[in-house]
Amino acid sequence: MKSILIFFSLYWSISVIAQDYKINWGKITQQEVDLKQVEYDSSASAVVLSEYGSVSAKIGDGVTLNRYTRIKILNEAGKDYADIQIPYFHYENKEWITDLKAQIINVVDGKPVIDVLDKKDFFRVKIDDKRSELRFTFPKVAVGSIIEFRYTRESKSYFTLESWEFQNEIPTLHSYFKALIGPNLVYSIMYQGPRLINQYGTKSTNIWELENLPGIKSADYCPNPFDFTEKIKFQLAKYYSNGFMNNVIKSWEDVTFELIKDSDIKLYLNKNKEAKKMLGQILDGSETEVQKIEKIYSYLTSNFDWNGSYWYYPQKKYKNLIEQKSGNSGEINLLFINLLNAAGFEAHPAMLSTKEHGFVAKDITFFSQFNNLIACTKLNGKDILLDATNPIRPYNLLDQEYLNCDVLVLKKKDPYWLKIHPHSRNQTFKMVEMKMASPGSLEYNLKVNAKGYEAENLRYDYFESEKDLSTLLSNELLSEATDFNIKSSNINNLKELNKSIRVEAEIESSTNCVVNDDYVYINPFIDAAPESNPFNDKQRHLPVDLYYPFEEVLLIQFELPEGYEILELPEEANISTEQNKCKYSFNAEKVGNKLNLRLIFKVDDPFFLAHEYPALREIFDLYLAKRQEQIVLKKTALTD
Repeated sequence: MKSILIFFSLYWSISVIAQDYKINWGKITQQEVDLKQVEYDSSASAVVLSEYGSVSAKIGDGVTLNRYTRIKILNEAGKDYADIQIPYFHYENKEWITDLKAQIINVVDGKPVIDVLDKKDFFRVKIDDKRSELRFTFPKVAVGSIIEFRYTRESKSYFTLESWEFQNEIPTLHSYFKALIGPNLVYSIMYQGPRLINQYGTKSTNIWELENLPGIKSADYCPNPFDFTEKIKFQLAKYYSNGFMNNVIKSWEDVTFELIKDSDIKLYLNKNKEAKKMLGQILDGSETEVQKIEKIYSYLTSNFDWNGSYWYYPQKKYKNLIEQKSGNSGEINLLFINLLNAAGFEAHPAMLSTKEHGFVAKDITFFSQFNNLIACTKLNGKDILLDATNPIRPYNLLDQEYLNCDVLVLKKKDPYWLKIHPHSRNQTFKMVEMKMASPGSLEYNLKVNAKGYEAENLRYDYFESEKDLSTLLSNELLSEATDFNIKSSNINNLKELNKSIRVEAEIESSTNCVVNDDYVYINPFIDAAPESNPFNDKQRHLPVDLYYPFEEVLLIQFELPEGYEILELPEEANISTEQNKCKYSFNAEKVGNKLNLRLIFKVDDPFFLAHEYPALREIFDLYLAKRQEQIVLKKTALTD
C-alpha cells in the first residue's frame, strides 16, 4: 500500500464528552457572502463552506448520525450541487432518515432572503432491494446562493459506524466530526490520509477537525480517488454485556473458515469427481507442470465466457456453470482451482480488490473489502496467481485491474497475504528504417515488438479493430497527424500468448517531408503519441497510477539522400523524475550515410504521489516537444 494511504488501528472506548459545535442555521457571515472563489482552487464551481457530523452509539439504542452541510454556488456549473441525494439502507428497516431540513439563502439588495423547503419537496427513490435515496432540489438557485441542509440517520446496528469523509467532490473549507460512544462499546478506529495521521496521530480524542481540503474528483490515471480522501473508519472491536467482554473482531483465520465451511465456495471446491472427468478432455498425462497449467487455463478461457462481473462468490450452481459455460470471475476461477487440485496441484482461492473497487485495509476483517476471487497455486516451489477469464492473455499475466494491493489466499487453516507483482517485461520496441524515395516522399520499414502488458494491449486493439491490421496500424501505431499509404503489413504470434506480438509494415507518406528550394524538412516520427500531455493540469491533489512498469524504445535509421547534408537535428535530451521512477532520453548520431535516432521512455515505478506530479508532467512535455522537432537537410554544392 502506498504511503499516501495509511491505515492505523487504535482500540479506544471513546468516552470523552464534547460540546456540540454551534451550527449557525440560517445565519451567514459577510465573509461567506464575499467569497467568490476558493483561494487554493480557483476552478472550483462550488465549495462546502462547512460540514459537521456527530455519531453516537449505545447498546440498546443503536446508532444515530447527525449531519449538517452548507454549500456556496460559485458559478453556473456549480448549480448542479443544488441537487442532493442522501443514501440509506431500507432493507429490513436497518436505517431510516429523520429530521430532514433544507433551505436556500440568497442575498437580495444586501439582505439575506431564505426559502425553506417543505416536506413535499423531498422524494424517496428506491435504488434496489436494499438501498434507497432521499432526493431534493433547491429552488431559486443562482450564482452566489448558499444552500444548507441537515438530517439524522438512525440505524439498528452498531457493529460498523458511519465513516466520515472530510473531503467532497468540491473543496471543503471546514469539516468537523465527533463520536460519542457508550461505555460498554469499544471500536477500532482507522485513519486514512496523511493530514489526519499527522494532526491526530495516536491522540486519545473523540473530535476531529480539518480545514481547507481540496476537492476529490474523478481523474485520469486514478482508478479510485476515494482511496486517497481524508477519512475515519470505525469497526466494533468488543462490547460488554452482563459483565462479560465479547470480542467482535475476528482473525482472518476465523472469517476464512466461516466463509468456506458451509458456503457455495465449498460446494464448488468439492466437485472432485466432475473435475477429474473434465481433466480427461484436457490432459493426456504427458505434460510437464507448466504444460498442465497452460492446458487447463487454455481450456477454460476457450470454452467458458466471463460475463464481465467481478465477484468472489458463486451466484449460480456448479451444474449451471458447466451447462451454460458462462459465469462471473469467482465462478470460473473456482472451477479453475478445482481442476488444478484434481491435476495434483495444491490450489486455493485468493481474494482481491480491483483498482476501481479500492484498497484493502488488512486490519478490517470484512470480506466486503474484496470484489474478486482468483486462483493461487505453486509452481516450482513459488506461489503464482492465476485468472482464467480472458482468452487473449497468457496464464502468467493478471488483469491490469488486479495490480492493486495484496491478495488474501484462503488456505483453510492458515490463510496468508500474498503480494501481487506486475509482469516485469512490458516493452514496446519499434524499429523504423526510413529513406527519401523522391523529393517530398518518404518510405518506411516499420517493425514493432511488444511484450507483457504492451502485447496484451495490442491484442485488445487488434480484436477491437475487427482483426483489421490496417486499422490497427492507423489507429494505434501510426501518427494520426500523418497520411500513410500502407503497402504491406503482417502480424505474428496472436495466438501464441506467451510470445511477444510482432507487427511489420511497409509504408510510404509525403506528409512528413517538405521540400523548399535547397532545403528539406523532415519529421522522423511516424509512430503514435498522445496529441497532448495527459497531465496538463497545473496542480493535482491525487496520485497518478500508470498501472504497471513499462518501457518504450524507438530506433529510427534514416538513410541520408545523396546530394544533401545535415543542417539541423533535434537536440539531445535526458531527464528523469526523483528516484528515477520515470526516465526519458533522446539522442541522434550520424554513422556513415545513415542518421540514427534513439528514443527511450521508461517507467520503473508506475505510482506517483501528488508532489511528484510536476516532474512527471515536465517529462511528458519534453517527450511531446521532441516529436515536433525536425531534421533539416541542405542540398550540397555541386562540384566538378
